[in-house]
Amino acid sequence: ALRAVVKLLKRHRDKWAIETGNEEARPISAIITTLAARAYEQIVAESKIHKRRPVAAMIEIVDRMGEFIESGSQGIRIINPKDDHENFGEKWNRPNGEGMRYQLAFNKWHVQARNDIRLGLHDFGSNTAFNEEMSRRFGVSKGMLTGLVADMPSNWPLPGRKGVTHNDETLKALAGFSVAGSATQNKI
Repeated sequence: ALRAVVKLLKRHRDKWAIETGNEEARPISAIITTLAARAYEQIVAESKIHKRRPVAAMIEIVDRMGEFIESGSQGIRIINPKDDHENFGEKWNRPNGEGMRYQLAFNKWHVQARNDIRLGLHDFGSNTAFNEEMSRRFGVSKGMLTGLVADMPSNWPLPGRKGVTHNDETLKALAGFSVAGSATQNKI
């Protein structure tokens, strides 16, 4: 789940940066990965008590990323989990407003990412419509989205399809095939 979220967020960041003209100040991959991983670790620990579905976990990961940005006498700190002497947020502390540019870019991107990750909660009426909107907002291929959705348990609601599960889709497909099959046999 974490790998999928990070991949989505990085693509979203790239698309957002181009659309908003923030290519130079966009959040670096190390910041996105570190903050998402820290949120993920917290959610995994909590999930032992309160289970979450993948869409809910993804939303929470993105929502909680900002909680792991440290601010204090040393300025903004996003510490490398493998080396506590490396601060991924060092650019955010640059003088003369330059650092503020990076902070603002992250905050604006994060707000947009929090909104866009919630697409899975809306009802798009079809898998195709959902995939197209996700592809537009996140810049990911429809094949990648289909693969992510295919990994979900068959009794969980599909993202972008309120109340519709893989089981529902399978039953519809089977019913369609059986009707088509009997119609062909009746003509023979």
